[in-house]
Amino acid sequence: MTSNKDISTVYIDESGDLGINKGTQWFIISGAIISKEDENNCLKTFRSIQNQLNIKKIHLREIREFNKRAFVVKKTSLENFTFVNVVIDTRKLTMTDSSLTYNYACRLLLERCSWYLRDNAKKADIVLSSRGTSRDNELIRYIQQSLIDTDSPSINIASGVFNSVCAISAGQRTMLSLPDICATSLFEAYEKDRFGFTYPCFIKMLSDKMYKYKGDLKNYGIKYFSSDMEPNNSQIIGCNPCYQGK
Repeated sequence: MTSNKDISTVYIDESGDLGINKGTQWFIISGAIISKEDENNCLKTFRSIQNQLNIKKIHLREIREFNKRAFVVKKTSLENFTFVNVVIDTRKLTMTDSSLTYNYACRLLLERCSWYLRDNAKKADIVLSSRGTSRDNELIRYIQQSLIDTDSPSINIASGVFNSVCAISAGQRTMLSLPDICATSLFEAYEKDRFGFTYPCFIKMLSDKMYKYKGDLKNYGIKYFSSDMEPNNSQIIGCNPCYQGK
């Protein structure tokens, strides 16, 4: 008999602008995996945050005050979930079609989500953050037909771990705040603000929630779209306003 602990949802959202050569430098797509059993507790936490901050929905980039964003991330870090990220440096993209780029990023993301589900004997529904356009249905068809229901040897998705795929707006489902918080926290560790600073403190609070396989984070919890997109540590740490290194 299947319990709520064995049934999960993969909530997917992103942070940044994938407008190639005209958007943000960095684009993050995150998949947050949470069991049905743990989802109710997470919902209670989000509703408590909404009441305490007097906001209708949790969208991390729309919360301007640094201390309030830190409060949201800290509270979220206490919940029981795992998340996976695909990181894109848009300045190094060779693909010129944003839709094809996003599709491939989804493939990389869902491959890793499927490995986690397989290794933990879980199954999951996939819930996408809706754009409210025809692109929603196109993406659902791509995921269902080209990723899940395919025998292609080039698609490294574990079989039998995904159930339904749907797209809903953040306003319809509070749980979409979870991948938003994950993606935005990682985005702020990479993307410089107008003063040239990055803020890795948020993703550090969530670091133990990222998918690791045998202790390895790279290529599991964090997957770069291509190997040349991985920055060196000095590029990240050196832009931290709290860093005092030479």
